[in-house]
Amino acid sequence: MMRANLIPQSEFDGRMHKIKEALSQLGMHAGIITSAENIFYLTGLDHQGYFGPHALAILPDDVVLFARAHEHSTVNRQVANARFVGYSDTSSPGALIADYLKSLGVGRATIGIQGESLGFPPAFDAALRAGLGDARWSDISGLVERFRLVKSDNEVFAIRKAAAVADAIMETALSVAKVGTSEQVIAAEVHKRMFEVGGDYVGFGPFIRSGDRLPYEHEVWTDRLIGEGEQLMLEMAGCVGRYHAPLGRLAFAGKVPAGTQELAEICISAQNRVLEAMRPGATGREVYNAWQSVVDEAGLGHYRRHHCGYAVGVSFPPTWTGGIGVVSMHPESDMVLERNMVFHQLSWLLGCGRGDYFVSDTVLVGENRGERLTTAPRDVVVF
Repeated sequence: MMRANLIPQSEFDGRMHKIKEALSQLGMHAGIITSAENIFYLTGLDHQGYFGPHALAILPDDVVLFARAHEHSTVNRQVANARFVGYSDTSSPGALIADYLKSLGVGRATIGIQGESLGFPPAFDAALRAGLGDARWSDISGLVERFRLVKSDNEVFAIRKAAAVADAIMETALSVAKVGTSEQVIAAEVHKRMFEVGGDYVGFGPFIRSGDRLPYEHEVWTDRLIGEGEQLMLEMAGCVGRYHAPLGRLAFAGKVPAGTQELAEICISAQNRVLEAMRPGATGREVYNAWQSVVDEAGLGHYRRHHCGYAVGVSFPPTWTGGIGVVSMHPESDMVLERNMVFHQLSWLLGCGRGDYFVSDTVLVGENRGERLTTAPRDVVVF
């Protein structure tokens, strides 16, 4: 039975139409999309076959999806708005795509290509360009991503479901955490609950780190046992239909260090001020400054973060950020927020000189302010 897709075909078709219009306005005769997230966004292809190069060639009157020939049955079942052309494991994907595009009459065309992509190996690029030596090339990295920033109502619905999964697995993690329990045991229970409540496999994580492992960002769990008086970092996401909703919490084993309650109040107050600032028309810089203002008022003006949140939505492994890099609310950001943008909003005070605390949530930009979609308690947790 096919997995439930929360996005109707009409929405995929509408997205494709917008990209065709954008390519036309840029003077492109064709566009080649190469990342898993963007191909999913335009076609709905949701599988784990993206380890092999994919390319979605978008022409004014045609759309062709290139992938390993082995994927034909999956693509034929899932994709309704693109034709499939497969390449063998002994052929060069770039060369095959070049030959096929020449057969469609675009050998001397102006072609836009998404170069910033985890699914676009240098050998693929070299063979494609060599095979289309008379083409004029333009980088269209970021074109589809700009459309992805503002979510439709269907996408918001999917992210709300993902947020409910995230809340459930955070509840499980905190209930399982005990002095003497291993990070691995927590991870096992988190994954079990994730799938029991309807979640899908996630882009990365969950990140479960205790004691001296706390600072090692993007390390996952180990078999390390949690010791008395240690801190436990929990950062994880729910995923439904490839839409992600991350959240994070910091918990304490056995006792709470002095000053922790004060730092918790600062972090939560800073997040609340950010929520007030996350309104349509605000810039990312203004939102970050709202967070920093609370930290400054608390006498921690020396403490700075590289950002206070980044856009989330569609993602495939190895990330939940939606592809290469992050689109974040940082001190120099001139990004203008719009209704139905969604961010993983973080309020960190780690190594600030007065202790540690951390909360993060998935936040939706609403009509007048931000809304926390993940609603796990933010109070200090001792286990």
